Amino acid sequence: MQLHQKYFDRGFEVVTLNMEGADEFPAVEEVIRKLNLEMPHLALAEGLSDEGVAAVQLPNGLLPAINIYDRGGELSVQWEGDVTDDELRQRIESLLKD
Repeated sequence: MQLHQKYFDRGFEVVTLNMEGADEFPAVEEVIRKLNLEMPHLALAEGLSDEGVAAVQLPNGLLPAINIYDRGGELSVQWEGDVTDDELRQRIESLLKD
């Protein structure tokens, strides 16, 4: 992912989370391999329940979802559904200035 590569040296890290469950592991691994994604990937062995959606702070349960945390681990911004690259870059740049 370009964001991971661009900002990693400045202390920003992208982590992916697959919430589909073990049945989807082969398909996810194939995508990771094909795209040559060099970032941490997490996957849930079981699909995400309603309680799990709340635990990962997805109030509306929409995917894709992007949560950006500040250096202190506090949720800084969240998008559910589509977001533009410009919106992401602006918010990341803002956080990295702090």
